[in-house]
Amino acid sequence: GLWAEAEKVYKDIETGYPDSGAALQVPLLTASYRESQGQSDEATKLLDEAIGRYERMGLEEPDSAVAEQARRYMNEAYAMKGDWNQVLANVDADMEKETVVTRKGSWLFLKALIAENRLGDKEQAQSLFAAFLNEYPSHPLAKLAKTHLDGLSTPAA
Repeated sequence: GLWAEAEKVYKDIETGYPDSGAALQVPLLTASYRESQGQSDEATKLLDEAIGRYERMGLEEPDSAVAEQARRYMNEAYAMKGDWNQVLANVDADMEKETVVTRKGSWLFLKALIAENRLGDKEQAQSLFAAFLNEYPSHPLAKLAKTHLDGLSTPAA
């Protein structure tokens, strides 16, 4: 019931602080609201525009903190659109650039979760969890990965 007021605040944030984390979130919040109101086309348009903006920010200042936030929000926008294959492609790109072993493992774990829970691809999830456990056996998420792999290996009742 307070959407008009919220929208005004969002516009003020985008105008006054265009490169802030808060401003980067505004299209996602607005798209979520539009979707909840049955305005799917408008929500999709907002998400597509946001993705374009996030991509430009990543190209203009690839090593900045703002670009890092933009990449995260871009994945959120793709997830909101249900484009999990693009999220996976982005995770692959981030994983390729990652130099910290624990974070690289976390990216692989995330891929396995997406395959399992979003794509519903049991075989791909099993393969990714197995690769994770093979490559990162002492990773903090290894026990959880084993639990997921065991669950995927158990035949449905």
